[in-house]
Amino acid sequence: MIAVRVWNFLMGLLTMLAMYPYYFTLDKAIADAHLTALDSIGEHRFLIGFGYQGLAMGLYCLWGAFTESRAVEALRFLTLYMVCVSFGRGVAAFENSEELLGQPIVYFTLDTLITIIGAVILLRYLRSVKENAPD
Repeated sequence: MIAVRVWNFLMGLLTMLAMYPYYFTLDKAIADAHLTALDSIGEHRFLIGFGYQGLAMGLYCLWGAFTESRAVEALRFLTLYMVCVSFGRGVAAFENSEELLGQPIVYFTLDTLITIIGAVILLRYLRSVKENAPD
C-alpha cells in the first residue's frame, strides 16, 4: 500500500507543478500550446479544459495519498486517465514526428512511462491483495 500512496503523492505534486502555468501565466500557456484565444470565453474554456482538469486530477491523487481507503481507487483512475492522455499524446507525436526529440514525442514518452509505472504499481498491489486473501 505504501507504494500506491507514494506514487499518488508524487503524481499529485507533479500534476500541480505541470498546471502552474495555466493559473499564473495563462497567455503564455495558450501560446505554448500553439493556440489563440479569440476572446475571454476562449481563455476560460482553455483554463477549464486544461488547468482545472489537471487541478482535479492532482487533488484526487493527493486524496489517494493521504486517505488509505481511497488510495487504490485514486491510482486506478490515474492509470485510466493517463492511458487516455498517452493515447492523445501518441496521436500528436506521430502526426508531428519530424524531430525525434521534439516536444510531442518527449511528452508522449514521459506520459507513457508514467502510465506504465502506475499500472505496474497498481497491478502488483492488486495481485498481492489477491494472494493474501483468505480462501
